Amino acid sequence: MLRGAATAPHQFVRAQHTSARLQPLIDTVRTRDYAAYLSHVAYPPRLQPHFWALRAFHIELASIKDVVSNELVGRIRMQWWRDAIEGVYANRPPKHPIALGLCDAVMDPAVMKHGSLVKDHFLRIIDAREADLAEPLSPPTLEELETYAEATSSRILYLLLNLQGISESTVDVLFSHLGKAMGLGIFLASLPRHTHPPPLPASPTAGPGGGMSRYARQAGGVPRTPTLPLPLEYIMDAGVSQEDVYRHGPHAHGLKNAVFATATRANDYLITARSIIRNELHGRVPAQAVAPMLLLPPEPPPPDERAAPFARFIQSDGSSCTLHTTSEQRSTSSQEEASTSPGIVTGLGSSTSSLPHSHDAVTQRMNNLDLGSGQLPRLDLSASNLRTLADLGAGNGGTVTKVLHIPTGILMAKKVNFIDAKPEVRKQILRELQILHECRSEYIVGFYGASLSDVHIFMCMEYMDMGSLDTIYQKHGPIDVKICGKIVYTVVHGLSYLYEQFRIIHRDVKPSNILVNRQGQIKLCDFGVSGELINSMADTFVGTSTYMSPERIQGDQYSIKSDVWSLGVTVIEIAHGCFPFAIEMEDDPDATTHAAPRVVQDVRSLSILELLQHIVHEPPPKLNPDANFPPDMIDFVTVCLCKDPVKRPTPMELRNHPFVLQGHRSDVNMVEWVMSLSSSKE
Repeated sequence: MLRGAATAPHQFVRAQHTSARLQPLIDTVRTRDYAAYLSHVAYPPRLQPHFWALRAFHIELASIKDVVSNELVGRIRMQWWRDAIEGVYANRPPKHPIALGLCDAVMDPAVMKHGSLVKDHFLRIIDAREADLAEPLSPPTLEELETYAEATSSRILYLLLNLQGISESTVDVLFSHLGKAMGLGIFLASLPRHTHPPPLPASPTAGPGGGMSRYARQAGGVPRTPTLPLPLEYIMDAGVSQEDVYRHGPHAHGLKNAVFATATRANDYLITARSIIRNELHGRVPAQAVAPMLLLPPEPPPPDERAAPFARFIQSDGSSCTLHTTSEQRSTSSQEEASTSPGIVTGLGSSTSSLPHSHDAVTQRMNNLDLGSGQLPRLDLSASNLRTLADLGAGNGGTVTKVLHIPTGILMAKKVNFIDAKPEVRKQILRELQILHECRSEYIVGFYGASLSDVHIFMCMEYMDMGSLDTIYQKHGPIDVKICGKIVYTVVHGLSYLYEQFRIIHRDVKPSNILVNRQGQIKLCDFGVSGELINSMADTFVGTSTYMSPERIQGDQYSIKSDVWSLGVTVIEIAHGCFPFAIEMEDDPDATTHAAPRVVQDVRSLSILELLQHIVHEPPPKLNPDANFPPDMIDFVTVCLCKDPVKRPTPMELRNHPFVLQGHRSDVNMVEWVMSLSSSKE
């Protein structure tokens, strides 16, 4: 194949470069990316030190998330590398082996003669790796995976081409496709590590520019949260449940189909690459471009080709490599490509795929999409199968109607909201619908399916026929203490379920988002993975902001403890029968009594800005001490409304609070309570 290929790699390296500064780079590549280590023999000896520096840089950036336990520190490390690259190009590199090696490559006269290494490639890799630190734990879309692969795998290939003086635009396009194929392949190869990740080291160590983990809050040897880095579209098509994958691994339902679809997409890029080689480069690739291609994982050739030497496919011809192709290979049919062409790199592809890979295709497939939850049956939710029975409510953001699913006779709540049509928002909404699809909790409202159009989204949810807590207390007065205990038990466990299973925060806990049905069941609704589904629905700021925690009003980052504050406000509201801050604003003393509360419909004499200032700067509200509320209930509200978020408990910690435990043990008959509401309504 190439001269020197038969030489033992370790001996070759020691014979050529033994400097103390270079050896750490060689060791890094050999231990972390052995396939790349073996490919060094394809580079001229004078360029091999630069190859080690580039590959070590790529490995170092990729490992940042795995070796540092604080996200902020990780971002600082990324900025360190940006500054280091600026220093490299100013010939003032920091004293770091990789940075010094990169400076040697950038300042090498032989490399500079051909235009040097493009600085933008380094910066794009850093930007992509930093963005990945804050990547949501929900599955990415195919478009995002491909963009990430282009910004990482393709960019390092571009740098390896720069190293050898190749600047042809056609070759760059070729390696863009090869980089995306490589990136998708890396995601597939890393599935076991992502779905069953090893714990973080108890005492991570990292030098300058070292790494970081997206699981920062779980450092110290605690197991990390698993993820499923397959395209969201393929997961949904195959009916894959993330929880099922985490529990059953490769035997999870639909996982093989999702993996196959992803591999097929990677294969498509390889097929396109072969087409570029054949049609644009006329079967000839610059010899210097062969070395970066060796980073692509090979596939065994067809049975009748297995004994053939690699030189049969790639032969040196001066400054270029001549590829052996047959007349059948010149066909544009992807099926003929699959059967006849090993190609420039073995295993370049077997078939094209009709699977969607653009955002428009995702949007089209979302129309009349049945996501099915596993908790509720999969149903055809086309408009012809839904009959509107009654309006359940309306607001600035949209409407909620009671509908009948004609084929099954199931009653549903159909929620229609206008949304922000920006592509990035729509992609996030798609993620959040996937979470709804996977929820299997008695504390969360069931989900039948959804449809997404250009300007609105409709969701068919489980119909909770007794409505929300705010309508209940407004019609029937304060809710009994024992019922409040059941409600608190449900909400605490529902919030814990969402966070423990999906690492998501509800973000909108309030009485109108806690629903009741005739079976006495209480369930949470209207949560959002990142807030996009809530924020894009044009909901009023006043309706949600009045339940915000002080730290959230002041602009701090939302946390699970912010939901706990909202729960505390909610408990006071349903127990008193009015918005809690109104209690301190009313002149009528009867407005604060538990026995004879008065429902107040607005925010009383305070403007919304004054109310927010009140929440931030004044003492938190509390249950009326003269209303004979049990001590455990008073304490529960007090700890929920602790203004210091550090001291405020999480929902998981609240599961062991005496008031929550009493709510679980309480013998109150929820069905009788619901029947009493129905009879009084009649």
